[in-house]
Amino acid sequence: GVKDLTGFTADEISLDTAAGLRALIGDSDLQQYINETSAAYASGRPYTRTFQIYCRDGSSKWVTQRSRVASEYDDHFIVDGLMLDVTEEMTARNLLMERDQRLRELQAELLQVSRASAMGAMSSAIAHEISQPVAAVSNYLTATEQLLSVAQTELPPKVREYMNKSREQADRAGAVIASLRRFFERGELEVTSEDINEVVD
Repeated sequence: GVKDLTGFTADEISLDTAAGLRALIGDSDLQQYINETSAAYASGRPYTRTFQIYCRDGSSKWVTQRSRVASEYDDHFIVDGLMLDVTEEMTARNLLMERDQRLRELQAELLQVSRASAMGAMSSAIAHEISQPVAAVSNYLTATEQLLSVAQTELPPKVREYMNKSREQADRAGAVIASLRRFFERGELEVTSEDINEVVD
């Protein structure tokens, strides 16, 4: 009965009065309840709705109400029907929704990790390909300097300056590529056992 469900007696609350509704439903949902009841009365059809109620002990429950508005008297609705306690079902549904949301978040994180891994592999491959011609440029500059030295050919100062700057830039490019490869290198993985329920929660 009403007392078993809410802790209130039928005389303490009444769905036919605003005071009774306020005690059972609360101020925040009261107007929505009244609007839905008015719409059901205007349509003349039975209705089913699920909402939260507040019990005498301060706890809350979810109920499904299956009713029809029998009549209206003095701005009050006379409602015939029943209420079913669906708290366990709603709690289970909310828990599943939370876990589904967490699962979607984990899937998004895995996708991000996968993309980062693919980007790392691609970047490492590009760095490897670029490092070879950069190293070749540096080697050619060294060989040119050695050949000119053997030939005892005196280079104009500007040419010597440009060759030195070319070597510096080649060395700089090599350092950047090496740094990029180290950034995307895969380190050792630490593998541990985890409770799947804790991971989902």
